[in-house]
Amino acid sequence: MTDSAPFVDRERTDPEPATVALSTRDLTSTEQRALWSQTLDSTYCEMAVDWPSGSDGFAADIVARPVGSISVSVVRADPHTVVRTPSMIESDPGDDLLLCLITQGTATIAQSGRSGVLCEGAFGFVDSAQPFVVRGETTFEQIVVRLGRDLLAP
Repeated sequence: MTDSAPFVDRERTDPEPATVALSTRDLTSTEQRALWSQTLDSTYCEMAVDWPSGSDGFAADIVARPVGSISVSVVRADPHTVVRTPSMIESDPGDDLLLCLITQGTATIAQSGRSGVLCEGAFGFVDSAQPFVVRGETTFEQIVVRLGRDLLAP
C-alpha cells in the first residue's frame, strides 16, 4: 500500500475504540485494589483477586484493546492471584479462552487439576468456562489475548 492510499479498516481507524487503560500507581491502597478488581472483571470475566499478606500498596497497569473479534491486553503487576470459581461462572457465564503470554517475571496457571509455572516467553491457555487460578509469583508482565471459543471451533 502506498503512503497516500486510504486505510478503511474500521477496527483500526475508529476514533473511539473501546480501550481499557488503568494504572494503580497514583491511587490509595483501597482504591488500587477496588479498581484493579473491577477492571479485571470488566476486561476478562468475573474473578476474585487476592493479594499477598503484608502487602500495602499494589502497583499495576493494564491496557486492553479490541482487535477485530479478539481483545489484546498488556498487564504489568505486582504479585497477586486471580481465582474464577464455579459460582462466578454461573453468574457470569463467559465462554472465552485467555492466552496468557508471560514476557517478564513468573506466574502459575492452574485449571482442571493441572498447573504450570510460566516464565519469560512461556504461555498458557485459561478457559473462562472452567474454574481457574492464575498467580503472579513475582512482579510480572503478560500479554493476554481473549478470544471466543467459536474462533477455534474449525
